[in-house]
Amino acid sequence: MVSIIVGLFTLLRFSNGRRLFVLRQVLAVAKELANPKLVARTEAAIAHELELRKKERRWARTKGKRSKARGEAQALDARIDRLLSSLYRTVESVLDAVDPTGEHAAMVRAFLAKYFPAGVQEITHSEFEDELNIIEEMNEDFATLSEDDIKKLNIGYHVPELARLAPLFAAELDKSEEGDAIRFSEVRAAREQGHLKLVKLVATIVSEYDEDEVPEDEKAQVAKAQADLLAPILAADERVKARRKRKNGPDVEVDPNTGEELLDDDELVDEEGIDQDLDDAAENV
Repeated sequence: MVSIIVGLFTLLRFSNGRRLFVLRQVLAVAKELANPKLVARTEAAIAHELELRKKERRWARTKGKRSKARGEAQALDARIDRLLSSLYRTVESVLDAVDPTGEHAAMVRAFLAKYFPAGVQEITHSEFEDELNIIEEMNEDFATLSEDDIKKLNIGYHVPELARLAPLFAAELDKSEEGDAIRFSEVRAAREQGHLKLVKLVATIVSEYDEDEVPEDEKAQVAKAQADLLAPILAADERVKARRKRKNGPDVEVDPNTGEELLDDDELVDEEGIDQDLDDAAENV
């Protein structure tokens, strides 16, 4: 369980719908356990996701009114695409110079499998906002690489350049145009806050149901409570991990009521049903 809990503090980022679906499951268990602190924190996280849901809808409408070639975003996107393509080719070429059965080759293959499971075009052909999400997560990971790792992968140029271009790209995507309903930075900040609320909820669960802090005769009951609360979060994380092994990209949207994954062009509800969907969800908190 210790390794599982450690992994939970480095959760992959779920889509708004997936987080909402998971939080509702956690809330049901928290209510059964009659834990007011956990219920309150889960309800607060759900309320945040419902507000984020409104922002996501507004952002979808904002994007629909914009030209894809807004500001300098298109030029920066082209530079980032070339950089990612170069990074991919450079790392892949390392395999030609090392023992294919050795640890160095295994490290290179693991890197390519993690960041380019379907090749570089899956990233470079993504929408601007999705590509930004991907490279920002890459930058977070790359910042933890040792100098030796960077040398072995031969990405000493690519890592700092990608870190330099990402905020420039984000700034261009956030530029407002007359009539814009919402800025991208507002949506990104709300998404990150939702992720942090979920991670903090994990911390609350671990703290509230720590079997090492209770008498021997209560350990089994406490361990079961913790497992029941963490189960939906673990299941969702495994699902997202499985998707990321096939394609490096943001989590897909899911129906927050059923957990069903939606296609890119699927709509959860039609425009006339959005407000009712949000009101119904709020009543279930």
